[in-house]
Amino acid sequence: MHVNLYIYQNHNKDVLALYHAAVSIERAFALEFKHFDYYYLLPEEKANHPGDIGVKSVRRKKLEDGIASGEIRSFNMSNSTDLREQHTYAIYVNDESHGGTTNISLHFPRKYSYELQAMFENMVDLSRATYAFQIETDSALKGVSYMFTSTVYRNEKINFSSYLLNNDKISQPRMMYPVNYFTETQLSHSHDAVTFRDFINAYFGADALKSLGTDIFVLKIDFEKLSEVNNDFGEAGFLISWIETRRRTK
Repeated sequence: MHVNLYIYQNHNKDVLALYHAAVSIERAFALEFKHFDYYYLLPEEKANHPGDIGVKSVRRKKLEDGIASGEIRSFNMSNSTDLREQHTYAIYVNDESHGGTTNISLHFPRKYSYELQAMFENMVDLSRATYAFQIETDSALKGVSYMFTSTVYRNEKINFSSYLLNNDKISQPRMMYPVNYFTETQLSHSHDAVTFRDFINAYFGADALKSLGTDIFVLKIDFEKLSEVNNDFGEAGFLISWIETRRRTK
């Protein structure tokens, strides 16, 4: 099992600071990234549509130099090229010029989950993200594929990638997850004259949202309650990827 952190629309353009934050996780757990790739735009004659990119493997030193000089803005690091292996850990940082959206994702074996929480929060806060969340998956491969596509819940549809390409901001949660990071962009969203913040407070209690820094709020949900929570929040009109299900019997 793997724990995955997804950060969307990060506003911190200091890629070197993001890289150093990723390396601090590596050092804290005495891990070792062995594989490094950076992303670059293809020449115009080879690009079939906007966002076409190339990927090239490099040594760590060249990656660091490229990030420091501003030549590299999108990259990934891992300890293995096989994302299906249970010991694999990986971090992806993507700039808007490579694929149309800014995003960061971190994928680590579940055994590190508890100790990772403070580091995950630091990464979310550092990125000044619009929206972020955590989920668990069977492997890093499943975690990476969930960045834009795929599903983890039966009441979830695959539409988030198209939503990102067609909307300037993430005004609602994709789904509800064990750990959710919201900003005013989501919390102030209103449906049927009820804001998302007010709905959360009425559903979980006024102390459910915890402040992280000045602009980000954390909401944690027990895993065994997620299905019910997603149905309730979906029926209330607050989720992007919720599939309408048969009304549950009490």
